[in-house]
Amino acid sequence: MLVELERRRCEVTYVRTPEGYEVDFLARDAAGGMELVQPRASSGRWPAAGKRFPNARKRVLTLTRDGFPAEWPAGTEVQTAGEWLLEEASWNVNGLRAGAETRR
Repeated sequence: MLVELERRRCEVTYVRTPEGYEVDFLARDAAGGMELVQPRASSGRWPAAGKRFPNARKRVLTLTRDGFPAEWPAGTEVQTAGEWLLEEASWNVNGLRAGAETRR
């Protein structure tokens, strides 16, 4: 996932909350968008990280649909890694989604 985020030209870091939770990826794109991406299932980290980055899109990636958790905090997207890769195929070489405006 890190390689894919870097391919999309995102600035990538991780998040550690004051409560000690970690989210593996905080990705910032060239247009100023932020996304918290967690490639494993543990919902405890979302409320704390979501408060720290309220404008970030929150996403959990699993290998298969069987790995989807029963419940997640509101505003969290859960999808397979394959779906994520296909969805993001609309990103262009500049790291922006097709049709996205560029800040000047």
